[in-house]
Amino acid sequence: MPNLQIPARQLLLFAAAYFLFMSGAKKNRGCKFTEMKTRVRHMSILEKKTGSGIDALIISLIMAKVFLLEYLGMAGIVNNVIFLLIGVRLIFSGWRIPKKLLFLVGLITMLLVLSYSAGSIVPGKTSYNLKAIQTFFFYALFIVMLKANGSDLLNFGKQQWIVFFNVVYAVNCVVILIQVYYPYSLMAAAPATGQIPFYEDLISGLFMYASTHAVALFSCFVLLIDLNNIRDGGGELRIPVVCCAAAVLASSLGIAALNDNKALFALMPIVLLLFYAEGLSSINFMRIVKGLMFLAVLVGIVFLLYICNSSFANFFDDNVLLLFDLVESSSSIGTDAVGSGERIAIIGYALNLASSWFFGIGLGAATFHEGAFCGFAHFGQADFGSLVILLGVWSLIALFAFYVFCVSYGCRGRRPYVLYLSLIALAATATIYTQCFTRANNALLFLLIGLALVERWKSIAQSTSAHSKE
Repeated sequence: MPNLQIPARQLLLFAAAYFLFMSGAKKNRGCKFTEMKTRVRHMSILEKKTGSGIDALIISLIMAKVFLLEYLGMAGIVNNVIFLLIGVRLIFSGWRIPKKLLFLVGLITMLLVLSYSAGSIVPGKTSYNLKAIQTFFFYALFIVMLKANGSDLLNFGKQQWIVFFNVVYAVNCVVILIQVYYPYSLMAAAPATGQIPFYEDLISGLFMYASTHAVALFSCFVLLIDLNNIRDGGGELRIPVVCCAAAVLASSLGIAALNDNKALFALMPIVLLLFYAEGLSSINFMRIVKGLMFLAVLVGIVFLLYICNSSFANFFDDNVLLLFDLVESSSSIGTDAVGSGERIAIIGYALNLASSWFFGIGLGAATFHEGAFCGFAHFGQADFGSLVILLGVWSLIALFAFYVFCVSYGCRGRRPYVLYLSLIALAATATIYTQCFTRANNALLFLLIGLALVERWKSIAQSTSAHSKE
């Protein structure tokens, strides 16, 4: 059935044009109608330019909020302005709304209501949890509406975006190093209590306090867009971008070791693997051979460094092998796990609860980030366990589907399931180790990484299509 959605302002314009046309004299009717059509066309162009300007303003505010204003403690007011602008654009712009998006939003809303009704309700917990996830929802809705209506504002292949994110990354590294070597200098705004128990969690550069996971996600994102640019030829910036990609890889690993950012060592290998896995959408024998050769060379280099350099061996033991030990030791001990091991232990605990396979303990039973809940000292330090316990497995699956739909909307081409599986793997990994659905800065960077993987898939699909035509 054809799409009959017509923006309200366009409807009024055409109604006015019809009225003037019918009320005009017969001899001038043709010319008046032609004049009115010209006016409608000019007003449509003006409206489009104005809308693009508002969209650009929203994106600018989001970037400023995440990369600076949260650090300064000014995020609250700006966040409300962003939500207001996005709400106005969604309601009054006349944008085409995908039916699948309406279905997913309705499904998630229904699951939240059922979870709220199913469990105990502690005053204030529900409002906190809804505020925690609203940023992700607003940003994701804004992204999918931009994509659905043909905007190219989020095309990260543009040189302006490449330069912007690499400059922000470099400045962030400098600030982190100052915070590391000059403790308690350049401190971000503290929480309302004024108490920050672990200084290492504060070492996050221009991100808000305790945002080492945002640093990890941002490092992965910048590396992805640099690799995308290199793969697509790079243009005039090819050599600088190659240097930037190498610098991002080296500096992110070094800084992660300084501020005990184990999330980076868990996320970056997965993200890089998914980036190169997108090549499966145009797989051939030579691509497989090249991939295996590259992997063999990489493993060989790491092995030689490990046996020949004691500093690298210690670094590898403390930041890579320790992750495997953590998973093995924490997977079966439940609430006895401590620190980072709780992220793994809480998953098994959550999946063994009967309520998790319905609607969870309840949306209002506790906050997503409530320490000491269910016997875990750091309950909520990653989203997988806390979301499954409070909302149930089906809510987490629905959030995964919503995320995949929003970032991949409009993708058409060969083997799209490769992209979908990559995004699901990314979502699973990110929720196991970060608060990617329930913290504002993590939510944006989580979405940006997904968009970067989509850009990679699109570029491969386009090149494959061009070769097939030749």
